[in-house]
Amino acid sequence: MASSFVFCLVACQKLFTIWLARDGDSPRPWRDILLGGLALGLVLWAQPFFSLSVPSGFQLTAAGILASLALSVVGAVWTFAAFERCQGALCVIASAAVLGVGMAASHGVMILALKSRFEIGFDDTPFSAGLGLASALAAAGFAALKWWRTPAAVTVAAGCVGSGAVVSQLTTRLAINLNLIMPADSQWMTAWRAAPLAAAAIVLLVLWLRPLQARHQGVGLARKSAAFSSAAPS
Repeated sequence: MASSFVFCLVACQKLFTIWLARDGDSPRPWRDILLGGLALGLVLWAQPFFSLSVPSGFQLTAAGILASLALSVVGAVWTFAAFERCQGALCVIASAAVLGVGMAASHGVMILALKSRFEIGFDDTPFSAGLGLASALAAAGFAALKWWRTPAAVTVAAGCVGSGAVVSQLTTRLAINLNLIMPADSQWMTAWRAAPLAAAAIVLLVLWLRPLQARHQGVGLARKSAAFSSAAPS
């Protein structure tokens, strides 16, 4: 769980920093919303794979994994759209509510994707409690991001979203009753873990390189301008 939280914290820290650095009059805001939502959705989807343990005799289905990914990405894109388009307190409340529902749905589908001959029971009480708590944490983070807009606010927002993701994952797991006495298999499932983590890493790498590329281009243009000025006749 610690590595799961740290992964989400670092990724959200970078993602929210890039988001706040955007120009408010971006000519293609929906492109930014889609890219930001895709990145955040991949992070929240890949986060449980750090700590996911599957009981012996159970397997994750490919359809469930893809459904979980789709819910996570759609929820994250909707979250950024609400944060960008809504005004005042609604910006914070709507974003947090959508993100909480998206995380809970993604984690719930991930767990329910387990395939086995054993019966799987579901208790909605811890699931609902986790959804509410994750949304409340996200609201605190988005409030800091909306009204402070400082590096400290980015850290607070990243910590709140990361904590909410871990809470959602824990309470979803508590809501599932697998009705068996066999121990959980804590072995790393290489195939299922490598794919989402690699996808999230690629997206984060692209987001990380974009501001560096823009800075490099700016330095190059400044040097060319200085060289042209020095070469021009006085």
